[in-house]
Amino acid sequence: MKTTKHINSSLVLALAAGSLMLAACGGESGTNAKEKDPSAETAGDVGTLDDLPDCDSKLDGDRYYVEEEDANYLCEDKDWVKVDDDKSSSSKKSSSSSSKKGDSGESSSSVKDGPDEEEDPLGECTKDRQDEILLNTKDKKYYYCDNEKWRTASALEYNTYQWEDGEPGEIRSGNVVESNLYVYDGRWRGANAMEHHLKKGCVYETEGDTTTYNDVEFVCSNNAWISNITYGTMTDERDDRTYKTVVIGSQTWMAENLNYKYESIRFSPFESGSYGDDSTSWCIKAGCETYGRLYTWSTVMDSAGYVDEANKVKNSGSGTGCGFGVTCTPNKVHRGICPKGWHVPTSDEYSTLYETVGGIDKAGNKLKASTSWKTNLPTYGMNLYGLSVKPGGYRYYSYVGGINDLEEGAYLWSIDSAENDSLASNQEFRYYDAKAFQNHSDKRYGFSIRCLKDSD
Repeated sequence: MKTTKHINSSLVLALAAGSLMLAACGGESGTNAKEKDPSAETAGDVGTLDDLPDCDSKLDGDRYYVEEEDANYLCEDKDWVKVDDDKSSSSKKSSSSSSKKGDSGESSSSVKDGPDEEEDPLGECTKDRQDEILLNTKDKKYYYCDNEKWRTASALEYNTYQWEDGEPGEIRSGNVVESNLYVYDGRWRGANAMEHHLKKGCVYETEGDTTTYNDVEFVCSNNAWISNITYGTMTDERDDRTYKTVVIGSQTWMAENLNYKYESIRFSPFESGSYGDDSTSWCIKAGCETYGRLYTWSTVMDSAGYVDEANKVKNSGSGTGCGFGVTCTPNKVHRGICPKGWHVPTSDEYSTLYETVGGIDKAGNKLKASTSWKTNLPTYGMNLYGLSVKPGGYRYYSYVGGINDLEEGAYLWSIDSAENDSLASNQEFRYYDAKAFQNHSDKRYGFSIRCLKDSD
């Protein structure tokens, strides 16, 4: 059994009733929340602490405003810290922290305040104090005694301080930030997004274990919780490409973005730029297999190749001649660029999808893939229903080969044209939000598309 060094009792405050209010609270009750600092630039607003993105190297230095806490939080040292805008942007979030139990069943001490000394709150870091972690009551930061020098402790270090070995897959709340969860995987590590949701770790020793969430079964596979969804398949007879499909409620959707090489494309006269000979350039350089291709709305409507220089429809049998600057009325069930037997979804059909999974406010969380996104978010990317929405980004019409928001956003065309003839409807999924969004965007953008099976 792994043993740990306990804090010198003469240097710390005693536990009271198994819980200690940390000095980082400034001696206050914790009910007086900080006002949101309007001068501080934030990456976004979220409702609760659980809605914060996973703090990793990509988000280091980013700030988010948490509405429930009425405070800003900073991504620092791979953990979210509450920003004291009146003092220092490095002020750590502190809360009542409970005693943790090791394998012995006896309470292990939480991180404690350092001695209240005027000159040096921490005291000298000596050999016999190796591995101690203390809270500096002056700057409200945690420090680790390492090789006779004090250094800033990481969130993992102070949140799991003095924990003994756990059972494989065991999950615990942090000593200091209780909303942070940690999994025993041969050592303690931060829990990933799915482990936050399921409150259960997935490690090598628990391979094959199953658990259920919202009536969906998950299986532990290759150190990740995977939703146990039954997929169908569909083959596009135009290029013999096979796609996964999934039934959600009364609808059957493609579970992948369309990846059809639409050849001999040209824009309408009102659209700047060109695809070139085909749409191959309208996907990331690494290839189209992961995210599919990006298409302008006129291409999705299958009208881009049918409009001549005088803006007249070349082939009257082609349908609508839709595009940027052109007002048109799509067919009620419009196949567009989709394979035979499938069609471009309407906004109403997407609304039906959102209602089926419990509403648009949580649809992003439930429909986004659990991989490929910028961060592992505790409340996003569960892929509960197998739609596997991936962040393929978008292409701005004035760029040559430029893809924006890759790994950050998914943008899917829908069929509805806005009253403004330059805009069409689309669905948006963002890495930092649990919602799905129904918007209108410039028809010249390059977005992804999911096709919906025609009703029998």
